[in-house]
Amino acid sequence: MANLKKKQAAEKKKAQSLAKKRKAEDKKIKQQQQVETKRLKELEIKRKAEEQRLAEAAMQRSMEDELKKEKAAAAKKKKANTARDRQAMTEIEKYISLIHQDVTSSWILPANFKPGSKCTVRVKLIPGGDVADVKVSKCSGDILFDRSVDAAVRRASPLPVPKDPYVFDKMRDIEFIFNPKSK
Repeated sequence: MANLKKKQAAEKKKAQSLAKKRKAEDKKIKQQQQVETKRLKELEIKRKAEEQRLAEAAMQRSMEDELKKEKAAAAKKKKANTARDRQAMTEIEKYISLIHQDVTSSWILPANFKPGSKCTVRVKLIPGGDVADVKVSKCSGDILFDRSVDAAVRRASPLPVPKDPYVFDKMRDIEFIFNPKSK
């Protein structure tokens, strides 16, 4: 019986020892699972951060590409506009010369005209060449001369204007020097 008790005590001790080992192993496994879970969460966070970084980089590249395209288009348009503007300026100069001729032919010499008189005239035009407004912007010092130039511009209306709307828009408000010595 003593043997049986010893055997039972030894088995009980062995069972307790096995239970402790199992508990320790379970604890160790649980800790390993927690460590592994934490590691997987960190990897998932890193993966998501990397995906976001790549998406942002792709978006940045896309925006940069779009900006480059816009700049290239703007440069191309500016170059085209510059060429068109040069052509328009040539046309405008031609029409200002024609307008000057028409105004000169409509001008009536004032009574006490002083030779060498000239003034700068600003003319606002509407489509078709009709004069909307005339202002003598730099006076000659002779009020009768300045008024005669204003009247000549109004008499010459409608003035010659280009048919191209782009060129006309550029010369809707023109300024030229009226110098009657060419009459």
